[in-house]
Amino acid sequence: YKGEPLISITKQPINSQTTLSINGKRQETNWISKQKLSEAAQAEGLNVLWARRKISSLEDLRYDRSLVDKIDKEVLDTALEHHLVSRLTSLVAVDKTPTRPIEQPLVNTQIPLQLPEGWDFASSVSNKAYSRTASLQAAPPAPITTPVMATPQALPSTASPHIFFSLTGALLMALTALGQRLFRRRKTREV
Repeated sequence: YKGEPLISITKQPINSQTTLSINGKRQETNWISKQKLSEAAQAEGLNVLWARRKISSLEDLRYDRSLVDKIDKEVLDTALEHHLVSRLTSLVAVDKTPTRPIEQPLVNTQIPLQLPEGWDFASSVSNKAYSRTASLQAAPPAPITTPVMATPQALPSTASPHIFFSLTGALLMALTALGQRLFRRRKTREV
């Protein structure tokens, strides 16, 4: 691990008077580094790292079925306290920003839809409905009492050559059935 930083995440009281000792060996020489926790720099986000590792270590202890309820409670409490997603928790974002003033009434409106590429609006609806729609564009929207009848129109082709795939599948199934039949005949002749 030459050149890699040593990271230790611990949860200690803010006014802790304890000392953190790190022992190691460097080129056959023992070394020790001591850091007073009262002089350690406060950092943001370490509580989240600590909580994630605590939840991970608690999940590793679930093999003991007698402690499952206690472990689940501790995982849940830790995740909720530190606002983490875990096996027992999830986060939900709720936008409370109003989209309209409260005093403004709700209004129903029809929203125009985009047609697929290659379609023409005039040919997809009857002429009567199209002329009625063209006349309504200048006037305010009113409820339509006559149903709009769409004329049959072919859908645009997609990227999948489905006819080729269907024929290939049918051919392969026929070859398989023929092969099985021939194999059974040979097998019964040999017996």
